[in-house]
Amino acid sequence: LFALFAACEKGDDADETFVSDVANSTLESPKAEDVTVTLSPDGSKLVITWPVIHGAGGYEFTLYNVDDTENPVVVGIEKEVVNGCSAVRNVETDTNYKVVIRTLGNDKYNNKEAVTASEVAYSTLAPTDMTIANGGDINAWLTANPIPADKVGQEYIIELVGGQEYTVSDAIDFGNQQVAIRGSKVNHAKIKMTGNASFLTNNGLKLKFVDIDCTDLTAGALLGTSTVPDADSQVASGEYVVANPIMLQGCNVTNLSKKLFYDMNKVKYCIDYLGFSDCNIQMQQTDVLVHAAKSSIIRMDVVKSTLWSTTQVGKFFMQISGQRPNKITGRTGAEFNFLNATFYNIAYNKDFVNWNNYRGQSCVFLNFQNTLFTNCGNNNITDKMQGNANMKHDYKNNAYWYNNAEGKDKYDNSAIFSDPQIADPMNGDFTLSSIEHIAKRIGDPRWLPEEVIE
Repeated sequence: LFALFAACEKGDDADETFVSDVANSTLESPKAEDVTVTLSPDGSKLVITWPVIHGAGGYEFTLYNVDDTENPVVVGIEKEVVNGCSAVRNVETDTNYKVVIRTLGNDKYNNKEAVTASEVAYSTLAPTDMTIANGGDINAWLTANPIPADKVGQEYIIELVGGQEYTVSDAIDFGNQQVAIRGSKVNHAKIKMTGNASFLTNNGLKLKFVDIDCTDLTAGALLGTSTVPDADSQVASGEYVVANPIMLQGCNVTNLSKKLFYDMNKVKYCIDYLGFSDCNIQMQQTDVLVHAAKSSIIRMDVVKSTLWSTTQVGKFFMQISGQRPNKITGRTGAEFNFLNATFYNIAYNKDFVNWNNYRGQSCVFLNFQNTLFTNCGNNNITDKMQGNANMKHDYKNNAYWYNNAEGKDKYDNSAIFSDPQIADPMNGDFTLSSIEHIAKRIGDPRWLPEEVIE
């Protein structure tokens, strides 16, 4: 990551003909309140600008990731000398940053550098609406603190305190209220699911940066759709559209013996987005894990995540029984992205998916990149998913290994089919030792050595 330079107005000696009116001085850094920090429209970059300090010989610039305030991480180049009044850095969502700018001296005018730097805080986290401060039962808290009516139509963000322990003791159905429940990236909040606990929605739900213990969960699924849809979301083809994402991000799930996602087999939904990003999900698979019994899924992502089971059973990973995507009003197709992911013991001796209205359809796109399948899909994954060569697909740098023998795959024939040499998968350690797999960066990045960028 590199800062980009931009010229200031004449005043930082960009023009040799300019004579500064500031000399023989110790300079000040730009005032924090005069520093402007702007997020690019796509959320990928910060543009930082500051006013000219006359007589300066440049500026020393650093951006830090301060999610862990005790251990800030440099983004880009630390203490980079910038000969202008702006810098650009690549950034990530849901992250806290600190901008540090210090004015440098200028021997030409006998000006000394600033003694202290200016610091400006910036966060790409969406603002919190409410915080559940002291742990406890989330059901009871929501009963006492219902989501305000004027928040319908906006994402309502509930903050959980890092390290605190929470419980969910019954189903929580957010209905058409779009909700995000967010812990701390550095110190996850902990949620214990008990009895009939589950999270339901018909308009989008995000769980972020939490550890979810499902040991005592008896409900049919961890995530699901409401049994009563939002009447206003129905389209001409009959489906009720869940337009906003249903997703887990940065979560650790343990001891899940039920479904990961279920549409409850009550309503014909069109689920526009179902996603799992930067997650470690440990299951004792006994059932279909992603089950749309009446519904259709338009896009599903599994990114930088590990999905693994300590049991080996003959159950699908995913079953979709809803309408073909291009027959749903406003939709033209569907896509399934498995990117830098690790699957282990998922659908061990069963077809990986069951989706008769999707299989073999050119409107469905399978995008598998840098993904490892070990003991999955009865050693026949893309054949059962595609059905024929008509289905659009892009397979690159994937690997298959089944039951301690060479894997195989009908359509992903450029993959690696050798032993990935996983450290201790039954105890959750998926660190790879295979040089070939490591070189191609296959699987969830958390199990790979840090990539060296020259």
